[in-house]
Amino acid sequence: MNKKTPFIVAAVSENTNSFGLHSVIMIARSGTAFQVLQNSLNKPEEGVVKNINTKCNEEGEVLSYDFTLSLNGAECPNQLINAPEEVVSEAWDSVDEIFRD
Repeated sequence: MNKKTPFIVAAVSENTNSFGLHSVIMIARSGTAFQVLQNSLNKPEEGVVKNINTKCNEEGEVLSYDFTLSLNGAECPNQLINAPEEVVSEAWDSVDEIFRD
């Protein structure tokens, strides 16, 4: 079973590694956090929400995320420790404000 999981772009490095790739930190509402690498042509802006293709088992448990197809060639996805609740709240507050009545 496949679904899409929204991740917010929490941070994008200004500098690049030796291959010209920027570090991009992505956080889901659940606190799941990843670092991916993106070139300058495809790097997203901070605060943008990206829907990441997510593969799940029959029970709905996440098996894997596909950042490569979802982010136009993101490289080297690296799962980080879950973001603390305060960090998740801060990252998603700006998005939540847009949809508040």
